[in-house]
Amino acid sequence: MATAEAAQTEPVSQAEGEAAAEGSDLSPAVARDSLRILPLSMVPLETVALTRARLIKNVYLEGVVEFFRDEATGSGQLRPDELPVHMG
Repeated sequence: MATAEAAQTEPVSQAEGEAAAEGSDLSPAVARDSLRILPLSMVPLETVALTRARLIKNVYLEGVVEFFRDEATGSGQLRPDELPVHMG
């Protein structure tokens, strides 16, 4: 029989730990359950570019819209107040 204490001390897999540490793209199910990621596909938006983006907390704990993320190029982020300037 598993206890709550045992569940809290259960180790995280290496892949999950690395994904969390690097902030890499998470599975949609994990992203929906995250405290720092909100996939904008969950919000009824008309702008297609925004439906593919995510609202995240960056390393400075600022809420930003992330349009892309790649190990080679980094992450394309805009503050929400900058969206009208760049999205027209």
